[in-house]
Amino acid sequence: MKKMILTLALMLLSTVIFAQSEEETLNKWIDTYSNLNANKNWQEMITSFNQCISELPDWKFAYYYKGVAEFQTDNYQGAVADLTNFISSNPEDKDALQKAIMFRVLAFNKLGYSKQAIEDANTLLTMNANNKEALLEKANAYMALKEYSNYIETLKQVLNLEPNNADVCKNIAAAYAIGQDWANSITYYTKAIEINPNEASFYEDRAFANYSMKTPEGLQNALADYTKAEELGIKTAKLYQYRATINGMLNNFEKAIEDYNSYLSINADDINIIYQRGNAYFKLKKYTETIADMDKVIDNDNVQKNMKIQALQRRGASKQALKDVKGAQADMELIKQLKGAK
Repeated sequence: MKKMILTLALMLLSTVIFAQSEEETLNKWIDTYSNLNANKNWQEMITSFNQCISELPDWKFAYYYKGVAEFQTDNYQGAVADLTNFISSNPEDKDALQKAIMFRVLAFNKLGYSKQAIEDANTLLTMNANNKEALLEKANAYMALKEYSNYIETLKQVLNLEPNNADVCKNIAAAYAIGQDWANSITYYTKAIEINPNEASFYEDRAFANYSMKTPEGLQNALADYTKAEELGIKTAKLYQYRATINGMLNNFEKAIEDYNSYLSINADDINIIYQRGNAYFKLKKYTETIADMDKVIDNDNVQKNMKIQALQRRGASKQALKDVKGAQADMELIKQLKGAK
């Protein structure tokens, strides 16, 4: 009897020791992965996985941590595999589950698996309809699929959560611009400007949308926006080229020339801009300046025949206006030769 009681006691003791050992092992790995994660030691998180799973084969959180580490080291396929293993275990920790699904959304988008990313994002949104990160990644997936209307509608949901998010307004405006819906594009660039009136790029982007309307009002608004963008620090060749074009369309040739000069201070050898400036001089009857610009066009060996003929016509007409009859006739002869050339 005493022997039986002793045997049972030993069995109970061994069970307690085993339970304590398993709990200690679990706590060890929880601490290990928590520290590695906090220190962003991704490689060690990956290399520790085999030892962890050999000691705790049923602890699915090991797959979660490895999946996160694989994502952080740009192994997106590996991240998807490990995170899927964790997600499919239906963990009781719903916060960890949502984080795992979010990382898988990110990995899917990195891999270009846009439809899978949308499915996961929708799963997250059923758990929390106000999950901004899920909405943004869902929008990114729609953009990758070129589903611009869905992209816009998803970003509008983000905007409902954050009405003062100027970047979201800008992205909505840019998506409308892709579809050449200039009116809505302008509306959302305007919202972005109302939120952040000192962001130069918003004015530049709205300027292009206004320009693209091709209406007198749109062109005037585009001029104002390009000028504001310049005041806020954008002084690029692109800005000066567009503003010069608009000034030319509005017959503001003096202003157009100022912009062509600003452009040429950046790209001095752009023969197309030199030609356009020469045309603006011609419209203003500044024939000496016209001849100087057209000389550069005509003497450039890389200029196509049609542009060279037009430059000769402008130069010839300018010489005629300056009473240089022989010079004008010489240009007419050159035009005949070019037109006759094969």
